[in-house]
Amino acid sequence: MTKKLANTKGFPLVMMILAFLFSAAAAAQEFISMLAYKIAFSKDEYRDILIHKTSEFFSVYGTACFLFLFTFFVMLVFIAGAGKKSCGYKEGLIVLFAGISAAVAPLFRFLFLAGSDDFKNMSEMADDELFLFVSEIIVCLAPVLIGLFLALAGLGLVIKVKASGTAATLPEQTAAQKQADAQKQTAQPTAESRQQIPAEAVQAVTEVLEVPKPAEEEVKAEGGTYRCKNCGGELAVGAKFCRHCGSKQD
Repeated sequence: MTKKLANTKGFPLVMMILAFLFSAAAAAQEFISMLAYKIAFSKDEYRDILIHKTSEFFSVYGTACFLFLFTFFVMLVFIAGAGKKSCGYKEGLIVLFAGISAAVAPLFRFLFLAGSDDFKNMSEMADDELFLFVSEIIVCLAPVLIGLFLALAGLGLVIKVKASGTAATLPEQTAAQKQADAQKQTAQPTAESRQQIPAEAVQAVTEVLEVPKPAEEEVKAEGGTYRCKNCGGELAVGAKFCRHCGSKQD
């Protein structure tokens, strides 16, 4: 079983860091806005912006707080995997769909605010009312941007995994499997050895066949004696068999 893996260095890591920074700003935006409202307009008490509006808190600002925790842990995973191949399709798709899901509710809330009469009459609002309305818009837009960065990070990781030319084998071979493979390789000759065997056999046969035998003209020796055609030993005239090797003489 093989699974393609890729590192998270580059575009996915940059997008994830941006998502974390925007999520941190979105999580602190509610309290920063209330503090700025008090300082700018000299109010004795903090005026609630979204934090006391229960439905909007859980659908919008609560989303920003959740994204802060989610992007923090995912960013740590991406940083840890920046120098090695540790993330695959599954991790990329999870981040991609998490970003899309996180941006849906805040996007609809922003579209609702953009179509309201307050948005059309922003120029006629008092300064404190305008500040509160713009703060609410920022609270809605922040999760949308965070979701966009998350989706881009997940998409970038998916593309890197698809373009990766290496594959990591999961799970690794057991000791028994490695031993079986080694025995199989030992039992079966390689292609190179199969090519060498015929050549060696032919050479051995050729050497045997090339054993010099006495030539016909050398069979007859000087002084009226004869030599064996097989071993070259000296024979008496008319001998039917060689007394040295026992071969029959013609």
